[in-house]
Amino acid sequence: AALQGGIDCPGITEIAGESASGKTQLCMQLTLQAQMPPASGGLGGCALYIYTEGTFPIRRFRQLASYYQERGLTDPCEKLYIEVCPTADLLSLFLRDKITNLIAVNNLRLIIIDSIAAVVRTEQFDVDHIERSQTLWTHAHLLHKISASHGIPIVVVNQVSTTNLSSSFSFAPYDVLQGLRLV
Repeated sequence: AALQGGIDCPGITEIAGESASGKTQLCMQLTLQAQMPPASGGLGGCALYIYTEGTFPIRRFRQLASYYQERGLTDPCEKLYIEVCPTADLLSLFLRDKITNLIAVNNLRLIIIDSIAAVVRTEQFDVDHIERSQTLWTHAHLLHKISASHGIPIVVVNQVSTTNLSSSFSFAPYDVLQGLRLV
C-alpha cells in the first residue's frame, strides 16, 4: 500500500523518512522482489544496492532472503551486487564510469542507492551549500540518464528529520504515509 502499486519503471523513486523508519528494510525487500520472475511480481533479474553509510547489513538481508527462498528464489545473494560508495566522488565515479558495464553484463533490473544524501552530509559540504547542490544535481542527472537509457527503475533513500514548520507550509505534491515520503 505504501508504494501504491509499485515503483516507476523506468524512473526514480525517492523513499524518505526518519532514522530507523524501515527504509533500508523496504529496499532490501525490493531487491529480493526484483529477482523474482515476472509471473511472481518480480523483474526477473539482478539488483544493485549502492550503500553509502558504513557496512551493508548482509545478516539482515540473509534473514529476509530466507523468506524468498521459500517462495522459490534460488540463492538471492548470487543476484545481488553491492557497491559501497562512502563519498560523493566515489559515487560519481561509479555512476559515470562503472555502472553501464555492470548493467550490460548482469541483467541488472533494479538499482537502489541508500542513502543518496549521505555522501554530501560531511564537513566539506556543510560549508559549501552550492557545491552540495551541484553534487546532488549531478547525481540526479546521471541517475535519470541511466534509468532512461536502460529502462531500469532506480530507488533512492533519503533520511529526513522532523522540524517545526509554519502551518502555511505545504508538503504537496508529496504523500506522507507511515514515515515514508513518496514522490
